[in-house]
Amino acid sequence: MPRIIVKTGYIKKSSHKEFYVKYIATRDGVETYTSTYGDSPATKKQKELIEEIKKDFSDVNDMYEYQDYILNPTRKNASEVISTVMDQNINGVISKEKYVSYIANRPRAEKLGKHGLFSDVGTVVDLNNVVDEVGQHEGYVWTHIISLKREDATRLGYDNVQSWMSLCQSQRNELAKAMKIDPSHLKWYAAFHNEGHHPHIHMVVYSTDPKEGFATKQGIEEIRRIYGHEIFHNDLFHIYQKQTEKRDEIKNYSKELVEKLLYDINHRMSSNEILLNKINELRESLKNYHGRLMYAYIPKESKQLINDILRELEKDHTLTELYEQWKMYKKDIVATYSNKELEQLPLLEQREFKSIKNMILKEVMGYDENKVLQYEQFSEQLLHEDIEGELIASIDDIGIPYKSSGDKFIMEWSEQYRQAVQLFYGNQDVGKDIDKAINILEDETNNVLALSLLGKAYQILNDE
Repeated sequence: MPRIIVKTGYIKKSSHKEFYVKYIATRDGVETYTSTYGDSPATKKQKELIEEIKKDFSDVNDMYEYQDYILNPTRKNASEVISTVMDQNINGVISKEKYVSYIANRPRAEKLGKHGLFSDVGTVVDLNNVVDEVGQHEGYVWTHIISLKREDATRLGYDNVQSWMSLCQSQRNELAKAMKIDPSHLKWYAAFHNEGHHPHIHMVVYSTDPKEGFATKQGIEEIRRIYGHEIFHNDLFHIYQKQTEKRDEIKNYSKELVEKLLYDINHRMSSNEILLNKINELRESLKNYHGRLMYAYIPKESKQLINDILRELEKDHTLTELYEQWKMYKKDIVATYSNKELEQLPLLEQREFKSIKNMILKEVMGYDENKVLQYEQFSEQLLHEDIEGELIASIDDIGIPYKSSGDKFIMEWSEQYRQAVQLFYGNQDVGKDIDKAINILEDETNNVLALSLLGKAYQILNDE
């Protein structure tokens, strides 16, 4: 899976590591191996230097360059490791002013005139002025290095300074948000370094208000996501589309599970005592509640009951499969900007599915128990009533949908009604098909059970 790497640091006032400074000063010759010597095995000095570097910089093992070097320990790959580590940690050994000059004039920095530095649209970058400006800044000056593999940069068009400049300019407000900087206070400069294996940009970021600006773990992760999403947008489009489809399937199926559960409870068909008890407890806990009927506002006790209901629903085999498929798409997306394993959260704790909790709340509390009792009493009456006009009036009074047939009304769990129920809700043997259910129900014109379900089916079609 293609991935973006982001390394964040800040510039210290003074820090000296003479061993590395000496190398930086003479590094140009190390970078420019010819193809003949570059493909030769790494030298003893290169290997020793890499071992020294690993002691001082713990993140070397995660670098693209080091992984390439381990697979193929040539002089060229060894040089890439050494130069990249120096590149990424130079802010620890030189001043703020020299850092800006370094990224603007470094070998293989693509020039936009006399240097490679760029910034916001319409901003004229005078290198000397920027060097003075950054050097005199009293607050933190943050540095970001954003890199790609060569094959991804070439394939996606990020092998030139213009593409990186457009990307940085378009995402500057998102960058400010991730670093908790007011966009009007944000100052940033960047340069593109067209390295052989891993093209990258260096960014210098700070706020004109010295009190602003933070680089938290969450903020850095958000920066990775911002740039990764934009760079790999075309690659991820299909995955995002599939993930959205699966998310909607999960939400719709969860609603169907709750509807079926409430229907079974009403008709005394439920065999899940845990869910039956939790639903009754939830209704009881909110019996005297008069606030907003949303998960965020209800009492803690009621929230826990909803969590318990959702935890029990998660045991459904189909819902489990749908959620696993959604997590696979999520994993592919996250992998573009992070090398961390996706946290294996249950559906209950996944923030993208918070709306399911509100759905459970509204479905359970919107289920009118008084109307259910009235319906049951009315159903008994139907077996003995002969006057259709009075029946229709009574049906209207309690809101039960009907279709006049000219015959007596009955309440019968007929074979046709049983088939319609299976099609309406679906199960392991019969797929859900509301249109077929309607066709069957429309023939049961004098069966009150069928008429009630038919009204529900019509409502679903109207909502769609």
